[in-house]
Amino acid sequence: MPTDPRTPTERPETVLFLSLVGLAMIATFVGVARHLGTLWRLISSMMLVATGVLFLGLVGLYLSLKGKTIQGWLLRLSEAAVDILYPIALRARYLFGLSRDVVQRSYISVRNMVTKSQSKTVKPSQVLVLVPHCLQWSECTVRITSKVSNCRRCGRCAIGNLLAMQERLGFALYVASGGTAARRAVKEVRPRAIVGVACERDLVSGMQDMRGISVLGVTNERPNGPCFNTDIDVVQVEEAVLSLLNAKEES
Repeated sequence: MPTDPRTPTERPETVLFLSLVGLAMIATFVGVARHLGTLWRLISSMMLVATGVLFLGLVGLYLSLKGKTIQGWLLRLSEAAVDILYPIALRARYLFGLSRDVVQRSYISVRNMVTKSQSKTVKPSQVLVLVPHCLQWSECTVRITSKVSNCRRCGRCAIGNLLAMQERLGFALYVASGGTAARRAVKEVRPRAIVGVACERDLVSGMQDMRGISVLGVTNERPNGPCFNTDIDVVQVEEAVLSLLNAKEES
């Protein structure tokens, strides 16, 4: 029987389960509120409808988890449901002793899963790969945030490998010094799809900010701690780009 290559911290089931726990908690509150008077009965009725809609969104996510393609209103509802329930899932994690990173990675995995289920192929020029400035070797004196092609490809960081991949596949590549610079790059390129590389917190924030754009997130590696000489798995980035292009690299 094949094993699941994902680690437990990357499994979308985690945030789906916590979201269901959150919905159960809301449903319990609704049941209690119905006995507190007319106003509370009205509020609880509205919450009950909202709970049902969010549950339908989670059903869409479950279908994606099973490899089904979801489109249209169900896709939009599924994306909205996981975003709305994410703060509740973060709180529900305490009941099971889970760390914030586990929930964040699971959320990223869910959003990646939804993006890949869209079956929407884009052109290489419509893909933007955004990577953080902390990926650059800390002692490098070359400025690459304004123009990544300034990189001398010395091999001390992954930027050179990303440039080689860009030349081969044809996507846009930007090194962002922060959220403002990332948004500027999106505005300039106007991509239909983004592959974002960052820490869990920044990826979650970025994914929630993007609307109408397909986003895939790849978490960075932090052998020297956060925001300093970070690294990435270049193979994961390439796989993410190719999944958006819906094509295999030509030999």
